[in-house]
Amino acid sequence: MALQEYGKPGVGISAVARTDSYRYKSGAQAERAVAGTIRRALKGRAAVPDSGAVVVHDAPTPTPVGAKRYKANADHLIITTGRLRPHGLIVETKGWASGWYLAKWGGWRWTDHQKGRFGPADKHTIRLLLDRYREVLPGIQWSAIMVTTNDCRVLGASGYKQVSLATFERKVRGLNRAEVPEQVRADVLSVCGNPARMKGR
Repeated sequence: MALQEYGKPGVGISAVARTDSYRYKSGAQAERAVAGTIRRALKGRAAVPDSGAVVVHDAPTPTPVGAKRYKANADHLIITTGRLRPHGLIVETKGWASGWYLAKWGGWRWTDHQKGRFGPADKHTIRLLLDRYREVLPGIQWSAIMVTTNDCRVLGASGYKQVSLATFERKVRGLNRAEVPEQVRADVLSVCGNPARMKGR
């Protein structure tokens, strides 16, 4: 039994963010930091075996037949076994500057250095991802979480918890470590476009 990791963290930053080198680098760094935390939390340690979870980085938004296609991505997916059925955790990473953000009315932020409109906050990607993954992979119980690598807080968003990197690591350590069934792994990877397995993972 061993952790199976696919895709590459930090490569799915939007084209808009790529035009702003600071936003792109900070976003990519945050995603890689969370990927490292996932890996560390699922690694075996004294008296605890390696997790048999399946992890996918930079997973696309599924497009059911007849549905609109979106370019948004899931920063990370963590698939584990469950008591009754497999569990899928959608992980959204935020590496924004410390401060308060409002996910309504076009997006706003209040920080020590800036106050005003902030479009990236007014996105409901997690809700979209939950709806789509629940539709295309109904045999998996899906939930979502937002991990903030800085001291930032998003208001006006619903349907998921916001946690610090340290709290997130504790949560991941507590996930079921049994090996994910082969058919579940294959179904998830198929929906994600069959990403390559990370070397050494």
